[in-house]
Amino acid sequence: MPNYRIGYPELRLTIAEGDANASDFSLPGINVSAGLKLWKNSVLYQQNLSQFIEQYQGFYAELMNALTAKDFKLISAKVHKLKGTSGALALDNIAAICRDVESTLETGEDIADSLLQMQDAITQVANSLSFWLSMSDQNTLSSENKVILIDAYNTRFVEVEAVILQLLKELDSDNPKTPKKVLAQLETLLSPELLKAIKTEIYDFNFREAEILTMALLHSLKQSKGNA
Repeated sequence: MPNYRIGYPELRLTIAEGDANASDFSLPGINVSAGLKLWKNSVLYQQNLSQFIEQYQGFYAELMNALTAKDFKLISAKVHKLKGTSGALALDNIAAICRDVESTLETGEDIADSLLQMQDAITQVANSLSFWLSMSDQNTLSSENKVILIDAYNTRFVEVEAVILQLLKELDSDNPKTPKKVLAQLETLLSPELLKAIKTEIYDFNFREAEILTMALLHSLKQSKGNA
């Protein structure tokens, strides 16, 4: 397995004046350019990254406990979910490690070192995000960059919210056909790339995982509109 463990070199950030969605900068562990294309504005993206870090701060301990108990089914499910979530947030390094862990689980090889690599990658994202947020707090970014843009998510929020709520209803019913139809409707309102992780879970019939991702998306959109 490739070694994904990384250190934390000095972070470099260059943002064009007045561009709230600037993509001309690099953060270790975060593919910012890809993330901003998915989430459309930097503040919404930062909010979702913050929720990710909060959700996964104890992930390593959970997986090691499962490994000690030889609960490989649980590990596989948790890693699969992390893979989908990290992909939706453009955390390429974490997603790559998840894919390798899944492959290693299939061969029956030891995954302890890989889980530590995963934790290192999550910590790296947390460090990079902390730096990015501190730059905003220190007024390094222009005032424009601190305002959540009124974009397609907000101007069409009522319509988007109604379809998301319908999707949640269909997922709860466990009907194997109707969630796909509602998802197709949602893809006409939001970027299909933004919905990729949800779509994967629906087509794999992992409706509980799809519900979690869908509720997280709705929460993020509500926060974005509330702060606009």
